[in-house]
Amino acid sequence: ILTREVLKSKGGQPNIIVGKNNDSMEIINMPVKEMMFLLATRYMAFTTIPIIDESNYTGNIDLNIKANLSDPISVGKALEKFGFTFKKVKRKIDMIVIRNIKN
Repeated sequence: ILTREVLKSKGGQPNIIVGKNNDSMEIINMPVKEMMFLLATRYMAFTTIPIIDESNYTGNIDLNIKANLSDPISVGKALEKFGFTFKKVKRKIDMIVIRNIKN
């Protein structure tokens, strides 16, 4: 498992670079929460399970993964090299729900 110092960004212009076939992602000088937001809203938007960042890592990171970005198992395996894991767990979360107005 890598330490936080290894993940700590070396600085530079914040950027996320995604491979042409959505098969890789390079994070440059950005927080973990930004990576998770992008994965949750763009690449894994159709998964039925919400993706929540519980890493408690608040600094910016540099990270390069090779994975099918729409497949949580593939991304989870790629993130293990950096000391992160995707786990299916139960959590109580607040959410906004849209419904029809009842007359």
